[in-house]
Amino acid sequence: MLTFSELREALILHVSPEFAYDSDSYAANCFKSPLYGCCNAVAYIVQQLYGGDNVRGKVSGETHYFNRLPDGSVIDLTSDQYGGDGFSPVIEKFSVVVPTRKTVNKR
Repeated sequence: MLTFSELREALILHVSPEFAYDSDSYAANCFKSPLYGCCNAVAYIVQQLYGGDNVRGKVSGETHYFNRLPDGSVIDLTSDQYGGDGFSPVIEKFSVVVPTRKTVNKR
C-alpha cells in the first residue's frame, strides 16, 4: 500500500485540468496547488484505497472535501490549495460525512 506522501506525489504527476471540478479555474489557479480543484476526486480515491469517510466542509467560503480514516484520523491531500501542508485539513466550518457514492463521474 502506498504511503500518503507517495499517493500525493503520484496524483500530482497524473493530474490534469479534466480531473478538476472546473477545468478553467484549474488552469488559472494550479500554481497555488497542483491538485487545485481536485479535492472531491482525491477524497474519493483515498476512500477507495484506505477506507473511511469522505467529509465535506467550508474553507474560504468554498466547499472542500477530505477524508476521515477508519482509525478516526483525518487526511487532506489537497489542503495546500488553502495554505495547508497537503496532508492536514484546514477546515473552518462544520464538516459533514458525505454519503457513499453509488456512481462516479467519468472524469
